[in-house]
Amino acid sequence: MSWIVGIIGLLFALLGIIKLFTLSSKSLPILFFCFGILLIGLVILPYSVDLSQIRWLRLTYRLVCGLVAIGVLCGGIVSCFMAFGVHTWKGKDFQGTVVVLGTLIIQDQPSRMLKARLDAAVAFLKENPKSSCIVSGGQGKNEDYTEAEIMEKYLVQQGIDPSRIYQEGNSSNTKQNLQYSLQVIQQNHLGEQIVIITNAFHRYRAQMFADQLGVTAYSVSGTCRFDLEFMFWFREIAAVLKAWITGI
Repeated sequence: MSWIVGIIGLLFALLGIIKLFTLSSKSLPILFFCFGILLIGLVILPYSVDLSQIRWLRLTYRLVCGLVAIGVLCGGIVSCFMAFGVHTWKGKDFQGTVVVLGTLIIQDQPSRMLKARLDAAVAFLKENPKSSCIVSGGQGKNEDYTEAEIMEKYLVQQGIDPSRIYQEGNSSNTKQNLQYSLQVIQQNHLGEQIVIITNAFHRYRAQMFADQLGVTAYSVSGTCRFDLEFMFWFREIAAVLKAWITGI
């Protein structure tokens, strides 16, 4: 069993190192690397030190192992909600409103994660020509444009009629995305049935906030590279726990 934990730790550490040089945000790769080193350390320590002879180290080791076990259990439970607690749109001839949730932009281009959402939106909007679309996302730190501006530009370049697209450029988190998008729907008398388009790991939390706002929303996910989805899935676990506790 210990060698399996060691291999998992090695994979986490290697993925953290690789992504440290490819992702603009460094915090997530560093967390992955540190967690990987922690798992490797938990495997190696009993073979390198006689824990029975050092009481404080033995107790610390057991405490850390216990915390890791609790974290894995919590992560597994949350992951089940994230994977199975979503409502996927499977109908045809959708005439409501598509809400595309924003995320990082790079200069005047969507990031890989955002591009995956937009490509899914393009496909959905072309399959459902009577639907409207809200692109939702404000201007983040070190961004020259709102995410909504870049999202609309991309959709238009992909052949979506600009008259179908409405910008919501004031939100700074997922709950605000939905709150402000609902205001746009009411102000412009758009279809009240909603399909949220985001990444797979993000669908559960988006739909949870929609439920809080009294809206029954379906969702569709964009497809991104597995390594990115894998890393952001773990970050989303913490975001879901926070949302459960604080409602934000």
